[in-house]
Amino acid sequence: MIKIKPAEMTKISITGPKSQLETTIDTLHDLGLLHIEDYEGDLETGEPGDEAEELSELLVDIRSVISKLPEKEEKREEVQASVEEVQGEFEDIRNDVDRLKSGIEGSKREIKEFEEEKDFYRSLKGSGLDIQEVRETESLDVAVADFKVDGFKNEVDTDRYDIFRGSKASAVVFEKIVSAEVNSALQESGNVYSIPGDLREGVPSEALSSIESDIGDAEAEKEK
Repeated sequence: MIKIKPAEMTKISITGPKSQLETTIDTLHDLGLLHIEDYEGDLETGEPGDEAEELSELLVDIRSVISKLPEKEEKREEVQASVEEVQGEFEDIRNDVDRLKSGIEGSKREIKEFEEEKDFYRSLKGSGLDIQEVRETESLDVAVADFKVDGFKNEVDTDRYDIFRGSKASAVVFEKIVSAEVNSALQESGNVYSIPGDLREGVPSEALSSIESDIGDAEAEKEK
């Protein structure tokens, strides 16, 4: 009688994250390489390597930095390096990422401010008024509002002003000595706009061109 000796089998255990367990078992089952059965014994846990804790902290830091970077397909090259070597390289990379992130956020804030400034000057487009020039005049001041002219004229108790109408709002240029009367009438008859602290030279169309140029520069800086 011929005795058939079954092929020797080696028992192995695979350790990994629970999130990958089901996928791993399904893949091994489909390949037919292993006879899989439930394990009912006690698992023997090994001792962590000498640099395990240090490496674990480093991986957490690396994931944090990667999360700040845009997704980009690039060729990857595997290299061997010690934990110390990786830490040295990573510290430089983290500093570069933080610097770039700070620069991008700064550019975004600038662009937002420019957009708000653009809204202001767009509302005055067509008025032909250089607000900065008025503000530099010792005896004159200016207010900007969306108001009904007839209602304003009925409210204001002076004629020492001029109105410059824009596309969405109008500017009232007045003598400083009647500032209280003009501002009070505007509050009663319309919605008063906040005038930017740093005014642009020129009429609204010129100011808008200057703002668009600054937005372009900020966008280019953000993309560097």
